[in-house]
Amino acid sequence: VGGRRRKRSLFVNLVFTRAGHLRSGDIHVCAQLNVVVAGRARLTTIPDARAGEEVVRELAAGDRAVIPPHVPHLYEFVEDTLMTEAWLDDDKTQCEFKAWLYEPLRKRIPKKTLERVVEDAGGGGRARSGRG
Repeated sequence: VGGRRRKRSLFVNLVFTRAGHLRSGDIHVCAQLNVVVAGRARLTTIPDARAGEEVVRELAAGDRAVIPPHVPHLYEFVEDTLMTEAWLDDDKTQCEFKAWLYEPLRKRIPKKTLERVVEDAGGGGRARSGRG
């Protein structure tokens, strides 16, 4: 209104992952911001995909990671971990989430962990669906 640009709200996901699991193996069009609330994780990034050199960083409760746009990345969870995730444009506003799989990292994730197990609320069993 009145020529002023309205700021977009920032949305943050809260993600819990069990020790021993891997997550991501993808690339985003904007920066990804993660803050470890509790637990420990190992973050692998490939800042220059053409060179292919991996950079590994250990993260613990209170640590923050900013993954630049177009940088392939993979999380390995050393302990049960709770962390936040958000995607930001250059002006630090919410970026529309878009992700592309980066096969050299994604193939490290066991297929069984890419399935979502949904407990039947009635106690009648489990349903599985593929996740990518």
